Amino acid sequence: MSNQLNVLVADDYPAIINGVIVEFKTEQNLKVVAVTQNVNEIEAKIIQYKIDILITDCWFRSVSYETFIKNLRLKYPLLKIIIYTQEERFFFVKDILPSINGYVLKIEPEGVLMKAIQRVLQNKKAISEDIRDSIDTDIYFNNSLSKQENKILSYRISGISNKLISDQISISEKTVRKHIDNARKKLGFHRTEEMMRWFWKGNK
Repeated sequence: MSNQLNVLVADDYPAIINGVIVEFKTEQNLKVVAVTQNVNEIEAKIIQYKIDILITDCWFRSVSYETFIKNLRLKYPLLKIIIYTQEERFFFVKDILPSINGYVLKIEPEGVLMKAIQRVLQNKKAISEDIRDSIDTDIYFNNSLSKQENKILSYRISGISNKLISDQISISEKTVRKHIDNARKKLGFHRTEEMMRWFWKGNK
């Protein structure tokens, strides 16, 4: 299959690995071609099996998870990296967010991981909602937005319409909408309303 994407699943629990394999069986273009319970095997398997998508927990005990993930990103810029974990503490999450494509909690309902993968394949971030809610906009996500996008979102949460924003900063209303849509995609939200509620929480 020329369009097949090769997936590597890395986790220290065989039951998790088996669960992911079962979920992938109905997918025509995605195939789990390798698995590992050893962090030291991950990079070798990426090379050996020409991996397109890495789904991994961060159980690493012998190495720094942050350093490991960052190094993978530098060496394999096209590799899609999705963290699939129970870890939801903010200090753990924030350090690797810039280096990954997705962060999905294992407590999510069935199907959420696959939806996250599809989102990642569209070159969008896929972040569990509980994680998004725990991240302060000033710490990570705001840094990924342009000054113009931050300004426009700040106007929007103040109740200012797109038309008034366009007049205020001397751009077209269409461009205002484009900036808002770009921000939504960068932040990994499906709907603008979700993004605005989240942005408002972070700027109260």
